[in-house]
Amino acid sequence: MPELSLYLDGRDEVEFVCFVLSQGNWFVPNLRYKTPQFRVINDLRTFQQLKSETTYFFIQGESFLRSPLQFSTIQKPDEIFYSIRQRYGGPTIDFFCCGEFQKSGEVYIGTASLSHYPTYRNTITGEDEKPPESLRQIYALFVKHLKRNSFRIKPGIRVYWIGKHARELLRQGAKLVGYENVKIEV
Repeated sequence: MPELSLYLDGRDEVEFVCFVLSQGNWFVPNLRYKTPQFRVINDLRTFQQLKSETTYFFIQGESFLRSPLQFSTIQKPDEIFYSIRQRYGGPTIDFFCCGEFQKSGEVYIGTASLSHYPTYRNTITGEDEKPPESLRQIYALFVKHLKRNSFRIKPGIRVYWIGKHARELLRQGAKLVGYENVKIEV
């Protein structure tokens, strides 16, 4: 599965969201929906409002949309809600972003990732399919944008890209979640 592992602060996220939207794409938040109808995010303000409810978003675009997203019904003793099924419909590019936060007086930068699956279930045909070339091209464009605005590190086995604003926070003493005790040269 193609995946870019990142550390982004809120300003880095804003810049990426604006870039995604400027390319004619939109976000669908991964929420607990009361009805099987998902929200579409076409502007930064709505993204920022919904960021308090989720850190996981599906990116969609006309150039690579092939079938509608599908919901799972979740039934609990006191509630019923709907959740978007990963890899059912779309296809989508998945964006996970935690941003920065404070804990015990320390600033931490959470992980982020951009990825897409090698196959998805077309909800019209019922067949598993590879994403179209247009998805791979837009994914490559997003990765190029993120890397151009980031700093590469390899604190262990895995490579991470630290957004330029997150890098400023590191210089001011912030810590990377998962690498709190590792000295990161920035």
